[in-house]
Amino acid sequence: MPEFPFAVEWIIPEKFLKALKNSTKNEFLKSNVFTAFKFSPIPYHFEFFPNGNNNKNRERVWIFLQIPFEFQKNVHAEYTFTIKSANWSKKINYIFEGDFDGYGSRICKTHEFFKSSKKFIVDGKCTVKIEGVFKIENVQPFWDFPNRDLWNQKMEDFKFQIGESEIHAHESIFASESPIFAAMFEQLKDENEKIIEIPDFSFEIVEKAVKLCYYQKINILDISNDDEILVLLQFATKYDFTVLKNNLELHIGCNLTVSNVSEMVTVAKKLKSEILKNKCFDFLIDLISKKKFIPKFTKLDKEFTNELFQTFLCVESETYLSTEN
Repeated sequence: MPEFPFAVEWIIPEKFLKALKNSTKNEFLKSNVFTAFKFSPIPYHFEFFPNGNNNKNRERVWIFLQIPFEFQKNVHAEYTFTIKSANWSKKINYIFEGDFDGYGSRICKTHEFFKSSKKFIVDGKCTVKIEGVFKIENVQPFWDFPNRDLWNQKMEDFKFQIGESEIHAHESIFASESPIFAAMFEQLKDENEKIIEIPDFSFEIVEKAVKLCYYQKINILDISNDDEILVLLQFATKYDFTVLKNNLELHIGCNLTVSNVSEMVTVAKKLKSEILKNKCFDFLIDLISKKKFIPKFTKLDKEFTNELFQTFLCVESETYLSTEN
């Protein structure tokens, strides 16, 4: 299961806590919203109830980790709440499966929380540290494969010219898939025979790219050669085939390995592949959190590695009054 570590220091002003000390409307204090994972993002935040989150829990202080229902995809969360000044901590292991949007812990009775001798509040604030890790099952990506039956039909109305070889195809398919080809067809609208030359890719690559645009049985899952997939991705990027590009990025991203992930980060940057970049980011976070050796890691783009390491730093959170409940 891919892992994503997190650490938050939440400093809650005493005046906010006292404002809700006697609240019976389930009012609470809310942290900033943070995001775990890049490819399949999971937003999360924390909620603090100085006088309980319902009548049953009244006169008790509660704290919760919250994940919206629509983002709960069997999210396994292991986390610890700590208030160091009061020598209080609580470790939680919970799987978010859509039963509740939040899960947390009772801290103490409300009147005890506000006693200076208990040291939950020191120097006008309560400082809560939350450290943990999210684990999720590998997310099954959405592959965009519209049904098309034109491949086995005739009436092709243009052809690709690759050296001395040619491939006949349907203008409607490629004009809709690529704005670059749409512009080419516009320039050729008065020609009796529409020919588009592809000088910078081999016949084999163009043929497979064409078939992929028709979504034939030779699809990206049947292509096992990594170099060939990368050249296909270059073709899709150069000619702005969005669907084909996304599918190829997904395929590469779902087949990352320790040995190739550093190279794929470079590919993602060169081709401006956001999907592949996010898949690499999550894959590397998981490897680093599990202390795995990563070949060629020191050669990665500095901006990318800086963003990567920021994930492992403890972040601060502001506090907001909320009455959402």
